[in-house]
Amino acid sequence: VVIILGAHALVDPGFVEANVEALRQTNAAAAGGPIETRGEGRMATAIASALSHPFGVGDARFRFATEPAFVDTIAFAAYRRECFDLLGGFDTDRQYAEDDFFNYRIRQAGGRLYLTPAVKSVYFARSGLRPLIRQYFAYGRAKGKAAVEEPRSIRPRHLAPAAAVTVGGALLAASLFVPVARIALLVAGGLYAALALYSTRRAAARRDARPLAPVVAALFPVIHVSYGLGTLLGAARRAYGTAVTRR
Repeated sequence: VVIILGAHALVDPGFVEANVEALRQTNAAAAGGPIETRGEGRMATAIASALSHPFGVGDARFRFATEPAFVDTIAFAAYRRECFDLLGGFDTDRQYAEDDFFNYRIRQAGGRLYLTPAVKSVYFARSGLRPLIRQYFAYGRAKGKAAVEEPRSIRPRHLAPAAAVTVGGALLAASLFVPVARIALLVAGGLYAALALYSTRRAAARRDARPLAPVVAALFPVIHVSYGLGTLLGAARRAYGTAVTRR
């Protein structure tokens, strides 16, 4: 069994045992557990709250799941050695998405990924706004590249921020000249704000971080815009590179 673990993480004393037991019981190709995101300091705590709610991270179940299930990807996964023997290991050209893309390749080869709360780990969120922006911009850029190279690896959650940025930017530009676009922009903005505020209450309550609720609410668009812009840039660069190569 081969386990990948990030430098921003700590694991429960029974982490390895629980992973191996999950592999034995399910015959999955890889197993892992939902990560508990924590923050050291007020800003990091607010960031951890935003990253632990579906509105912030979509349906990435390893961020918030409470029930065992087969899933599309896992953080800090335990892999059967055969996965590496058959698939050749991580693609090191996919910085910020090596493990996620490897998980996709496992699924394409017929393997399954099992997530269970019995496997416990803690992930420490970035402690400031700039590191968070850089992190999620890089994540988005990696997904944009993958969207061009291997569209089947992309899930709706990966494209939602880019779609929101594109539509929002188009409406903002059009609103300078078209009155209807202003109304559409206000409606879309109001709907997003309502969802963000509703999600903020639940996210902050989970972490007992109610005093930080305004910060959590502001972090949702920061995460989404950073990821969305990164996705658009990554896709554009890869598409341009592909077009140049074909010439």
